[in-house]
Formats: sequence, C-alpha cells, structure tokens
Amino acid sequence: MVDRRSTRAGSAGSGVAQAILVTLLFFFAAIGAIGYLLNITADRENSVAVHGQVHLAETALKGVQDEMTNRLVDYAWWDDIALQFDSTVDNDWADDNIGSYLQEQFGYTGTYGLSANLETQFHSSMDEEMPVDAKEFLGDSADAFLMTIKESSIAEPEPFHTYLRRGGKIYLVVGSLITYEELDEYPLAQAPRPILIFYRELDSELMSRISKQFMLEGLKLSPVNDSTAHVALKNISNEVIYWMCWQPARPGDALLSDLFPKISAVTVALAAAALLVFVMWSRSVSAANEAKAQFLAKMSHELRTPLNPIIGFAEIIMSQLRGPVPESYREYAADIHRSAKHLQGIIGDVLDFAKVESGELVLRETTVDIGDLILRLPAVTSSTWDAGSPASEQTKLPVRYEIEEGLPEVRIDELRIRQVFINLLSNAAKFSNGAEVVIRAYRDKSGLCVEVEDSGIGISKQDIDRVFSPFVQAEISGSKPAKASGTGLGLSVSRELMRLHDGNLILKSAPGAGTTACVTFPANRLV
Repeated sequence: MVDRRSTRAGSAGSGVAQAILVTLLFFFAAIGAIGYLLNITADRENSVAVHGQVHLAETALKGVQDEMTNRLVDYAWWDDIALQFDSTVDNDWADDNIGSYLQEQFGYTGTYGLSANLETQFHSSMDEEMPVDAKEFLGDSADAFLMTIKESSIAEPEPFHTYLRRGGKIYLVVGSLITYEELDEYPLAQAPRPILIFYRELDSELMSRISKQFMLEGLKLSPVNDSTAHVALKNISNEVIYWMCWQPARPGDALLSDLFPKISAVTVALAAAALLVFVMWSRSVSAANEAKAQFLAKMSHELRTPLNPIIGFAEIIMSQLRGPVPESYREYAADIHRSAKHLQGIIGDVLDFAKVESGELVLRETTVDIGDLILRLPAVTSSTWDAGSPASEQTKLPVRYEIEEGLPEVRIDELRIRQVFINLLSNAAKFSNGAEVVIRAYRDKSGLCVEVEDSGIGISKQDIDRVFSPFVQAEISGSKPAKASGTGLGLSVSRELMRLHDGNLILKSAPGAGTTACVTFPANRLV
C-alpha cells in the first residue's frame, strides 16, 4: 500500500503560505500605490512652488524696471533737462546730474540723450567700451524702440522698456520723451521732443541681490532655457533673447521623504494585522473542517448501521430464502433494496467528500489491468438517476466496450478507480434515456485514457465547470428524465480521486450532443 493523501491534506499550511504571499503582494502593491500617489502630490507641490517662484522672479524684474522707469520719468519731466536738450547740452552739467551721478548712486551702466531728430547729444557710461551713438548701442532694436518712444504723447509721454543683448551681456533699457513740467510756459514745448535713455546691465551683483531677496537659488542668466524655473527676457519685438533661470525649490520632495516612511510603516502594520487575521481565520476554518469531517464520519457510520439490515432483509425477501413470497411483496422488497442502496451510495459520497476535504483520503495502490477492471464493472440500470422509480421501470444500461489491445497495467487504487468509473456510468445512465453508452480505453501520448461516452441530453458550456463543484448539478432541459437525483458530489469526488492518481477528469459536451467524460492517467502510472 502506498500512502497518498488528498491534495487538500496540507490545505491549512498552504493556506497560511498563500496568506503570506497575498500579504506580501498587498504590501508591495500598497507601497507602490502610496509611492505613486505621493509622487503625484509631490509633483503638484513642486509645480505650485515653481509657479510661485516664477511670480517672484517676475516681480523682482518688474521692481528693477519700475525703479528705473520712475527715475527716468522724474528726470525727463525736469525743466532743467528739457532746457539743456532744447539747446546746446552742457556735458559737465549733464554728467553731474544724469551721468556719473546715476552710475555711482544707483548702479546704472549709462545714459543717452538724443535730440528730436534722434541724434545723440549726450552719453555717459561706466563702461568705456560702450558706443557713443545710441543707435549703435541699441543695434537692431534701435528703430523700433526709438519710434515707439517718439509716437508717445508729448503732453503725457509714456516711458518704454526693453531688454538688449550686447557682447554676451544683457541690459535693461528704459526711454522716454523729455518734456517740460508746465508745457504752456515754453514756446518749443509742442515741437518734436528729445529722448532720454537709461540702461543697466543685469550683472552678477544684481542677480545675487535678487536671488537673496526672493530666495531664488542659483539665479543666473543663460542663453538657453536649462531649468524648469525660468523667466524669458524679451526685446522690443517680443522676441526672447535670454533667460533668467534658477534651481527651483522642491517642497514636494521633502513631503515625499517625510511621509513615505510613515505611511509605509502603517501599511506594514496593516499587512501584518491582515496576515494575523487570516492565519487565525485559517486555523478556525481548519478546526471547523475537522469537526465537520468528524461529524460526517460519525453520521455516516450511524446511518450505515441501520441500512445494512434493511438491505440484508430486502435481499432475503427478494430471494425467497425463507419461503415463497407474493410477487407484489417481492417488488416492494426490490424498491426498498434499491432505495437503500441509493442512500448508501449518497452516504459514501458524503463521507468520501469529507475525507477529501480533510486530507484523510488514503490510496491503496496496486498494479491493475485497466481493461479487465472495466469489463468487471457491475451492470448499471437506466433508472439509477431516480431512486423512487418502480422496479418494473428498471432497464439494464446497454454498454459497448472499445478497449485497445495490449494496454499496459496501471498502478492505481483499484477500489477508488472502480468508484470513478461507476460514477461516470451512473451519470451516463441518468441522462442517456436508455441509449447505448460507450466505454473506450486507449493509450495516447500523455499516458492512458478512458472515456465514457453517452448520446444523451448533454451539458451546456456554462455548466461544465459548475458540475465539478460540490453539491452542484447541471440544469437539465428536455423531457424525460425530468430531474436528477443525488448529492452533486460524484464528479467532484471523482476528479479529486483522479488528481490523487496524478491524472485528471474532464468533460466534453454540448446540449443535445451527448457527453464524453475523459479519465487520464499519466505515463508514470503505467507499468
């Protein structure tokens, strides 16, 4: 005897192992989901931070622009400046007031004064390499910038600014018409007006001051946009000539590094709690299954005890062992015998199912001639499907055998395999309406196959998988037979028995086309 127990024998241990695996998968999935959500949140926080810093950088630039523009307006509306540029400019006076003074006091790079016909009248710069002519300094932007200023209202001149790239340096340039404070007091006030221009290099000192004031780390000017945080510097034609870039603050990264370990710890705790609950549940289920198996075994024993004398006395009456018995009584005894045997079969199925569930089913393997086993199967009646049918309606199920010659012997538990074949024949009898059933045995590439084929009502595709579930039966359509008896355990137990033999049981069927049950034994079972 070879002790081979049900594949469910280690169900409790495998359940715990599965619980651990599921818990680990849950943990990693949860960590991944948390990481993904936190990453989205961090990106959003970083994006908001960049947007805020861009606003700060634009505010910083506007502050520099406004400071230069306001000072330009103060000078451009100063009568002394207007008088100077309406006549011959005193360069010393101009340098003291709008030249060296602005450079020393406010860090401006230089100043230009142009006549009404756009000729340069005055220039002062701390950079000696700067051109004396304003148009040359302004380069390609000269015409557009100067004409924009010229078109401004004399009564209310509007200052304009632009950014200028020259020699690898960036300058903020502001310009305005020069006018009088009181226009009516001067005869030339309404004539074309001269222009005053201030310009300032956006040098490292200015960038450093803005960087510290507005907390823009690594602020720099760059000819290429090499950062996610940047502000475009544009010329008078609205073309980008340079970029002010910096390293953006990333508060979302700090949020991610701060929250991720904490949430991960909570996830681990939840996963551990889930595992503990599952293990406790597994143990309780295992205990419940064991109690159920013990109860079923006890009840099966208690039910079998009175069945044995019932079957025995019915057989005595049927055989007239104690003397002649009227025909009607013999029929009654036959009905009692058949119903008792049917009940005995149900009890056996329930007990086998309980053993399979608890892993207590043991195979007693011997070497068997499978063809001889098939030929020695007991006859099955076509009324087997209904234990309540009168004996007069019983008919022997016609069986045709197609057994391939020279089949090898098989190492099996003969009693259990015999039980499988009888179950399959009984099912065929239930649904074949008395038509012939074929038992076919042959060798194939994978091992050995035994088929039980009927031409009955068949099973729908959606029911094929269901009929292998415990206590489930296929829905039957058509006329006779109208219903099927039994517990719905036969196919479930039979498939488990085949799996214990390293084989399988499958069904091939379709409504109205009959059913073929295929029992397979692997090559390692062949002798």
